Amino acid sequence: MKVFFGKHGFILILVAIFVLIFGLGGVYSRFMTSELEEHIEENATGAEYALYLEMFPGADTLTPYTPGEVSKTYPLAGGRGDFAPTVDKALKILQGTSEKGVVYVINTKGKEPMKVGVGISLENDACVGIAVLEQNDTPDYFSQLGDPFYSQFDAKALSDLALAVDTFAGVTYSSKAFEIALFYARELYAADYDFVIPTVAMTLVKLEYNFDPTTFIASPYIANIIYGDQDTEAAVMLSASFDYVGLVGGGTDLEADFQAAVKALAQGAGTLNTQASFVSFDEENNTLVMQTKGYNPNAIQASIVLNDTLDIVVSITFVSMETYANQGGYGDYTGGPAPAVENNLRNQYLADGDPNVDGVAGATVSSNAVRSLLQLLDGFVEAQNGGE
Repeated sequence: MKVFFGKHGFILILVAIFVLIFGLGGVYSRFMTSELEEHIEENATGAEYALYLEMFPGADTLTPYTPGEVSKTYPLAGGRGDFAPTVDKALKILQGTSEKGVVYVINTKGKEPMKVGVGISLENDACVGIAVLEQNDTPDYFSQLGDPFYSQFDAKALSDLALAVDTFAGVTYSSKAFEIALFYARELYAADYDFVIPTVAMTLVKLEYNFDPTTFIASPYIANIIYGDQDTEAAVMLSASFDYVGLVGGGTDLEADFQAAVKALAQGAGTLNTQASFVSFDEENNTLVMQTKGYNPNAIQASIVLNDTLDIVVSITFVSMETYANQGGYGDYTGGPAPAVENNLRNQYLADGDPNVDGVAGATVSSNAVRSLLQLLDGFVEAQNGGE
């Protein structure tokens, strides 16, 4: 053995050195890879965390924690069923050692999945901001949500019995996603910080359109409710934003808490398509004016003439500024300019009386808007009972 090492010792030492170098190199490489991954993660979350700190002036630290388990479902906009949001992560917001608030990152849904961060202040139990992290809703619609929409989250008291998100006209699905996130964040906050969510004894039995021409402008919706300790039944007229207007047929108004409660329940129901609405009704000429929100910021308007018994639609005339045609518009539509699509759907409805008309290829947004108008119109005609 001594002879072997005597003859080959130098070579063995060189081999050992190379093995050591490559071994240490591999360890170093793995270390640097790990450091790089952590650095990338820090940078990826750094910009996100900066958004959260901005919600809490003076805050300087974020501490992740595991929130309580809360299982809730909420109705999606347009009557598209229920959705169960989840919490992606939760972070306590600190100023030094003092806890100022919390941010819940919620997986919610508009037309498509969305992820938002909801900031809540421990000082006044209020939402102090919301940050959009991921969203896949239609860009042309989602981009309409500007400062007037987001500013409502700057100081939104969770103790508000009628807590809701003011919907932006034409962006109903996305607006509903924010409301679901806010409601679910409040549930998490209640579980984590012993916050008591205000409630009153009320059940929303049914939410429906108001087809009474004398009241449907100011009160387009009617809510049938059961409320109070005596389980009192009532039919309540609501505004376009679901605010309490009064009782159907008149009578003593509900108390303020019940008015707030019916708004919260109706706004959260998500069972009505609010895309179309009534504008006016001329009883002398049997002419109904309606509007619906399509792609263009200006609503599509329809003037509808009914027969004397109000059970047949005689004609529908559209005024539209939709831009579905090729010239700078959207989709793959190749037909004539507005109101070509609107007239196409009108003709289908007048031919067979079915409001669930077939859409026009390449003009999906406009087709959905007109379809919602025809469905509301059909409900109006049916409700008039032939003018009786």
